[in-house]
Amino acid sequence: MDSLFCVKDKNILITGANGHIGKAISKALLERGAILFVCLRSPAKQKEFLKELSQHSSHIHSIVCDLEDARSSEEIAQFVSQKTDVLHVLINNAYSGKAGSTATSTSQDVQDSFELGMLRPYELVKQFTPFLKKAAQESTDASIINIASMYGIVSPDLSVYEREEARNPPYYGAMKAALIQITRYWAVELAPMAIRCNAISPGAFPQGPVQKTNPDFVERLAQKSPLKRIGRPEELVGAVIYLASDASSYTTGSNLVVDGGWTAW
Repeated sequence: MDSLFCVKDKNILITGANGHIGKAISKALLERGAILFVCLRSPAKQKEFLKELSQHSSHIHSIVCDLEDARSSEEIAQFVSQKTDVLHVLINNAYSGKAGSTATSTSQDVQDSFELGMLRPYELVKQFTPFLKKAAQESTDASIINIASMYGIVSPDLSVYEREEARNPPYYGAMKAALIQITRYWAVELAPMAIRCNAISPGAFPQGPVQKTNPDFVERLAQKSPLKRIGRPEELVGAVIYLASDASSYTTGSNLVVDGGWTAW
């Protein structure tokens, strides 16, 4: 089983590595011997991230790069190419955006959401296809993992929000739905190169500050799930390890939902 779920010595690029979910994934991959490539938005965040995660492994390569910048995918590819021309796993995880509704959001909010959450993964896949292809030629396959959302499948229950401005915005779900759909396209398009592509759709995983400042909201979220609780970031690790390893060698074009049963009823 250790061999089946092995990610040791695999070159893995993850965006949003310093986030609520990304940090748990990064830590788990490092603990299992992966060689990690990450991009952080500022030198301060880079220093903080490396200080926290270097205790788990020294196999971290980091670049200061803002994914909201249109040139970022090229910068990341150039950075990685200085270290290797082989990438076994690409994890598109980065996202940041505003809350709200159609009435409270702007066209720029929508554009920013799609640029970071959909366009940037598109560009990264394009940039790193040669790296992934070489990894597949040298081993058995390579893997792209897109972190989507249950809101790419269903709409939020607006009754859990106290204010319109605090809602999960409609363009977020539309963007994540697009990411799930392009996952299927990439799975078909890249299959001849033995590059697999899958998505993971987390459920309610509210960040730490939200849990501390708005416990009533968190409880309402918890009650929406059949398991009656919110998700913990480390509960996504198993799904990532599965899709990054040989355990999922015949899995491509799928969307693995990790939502405590939210979308089951």
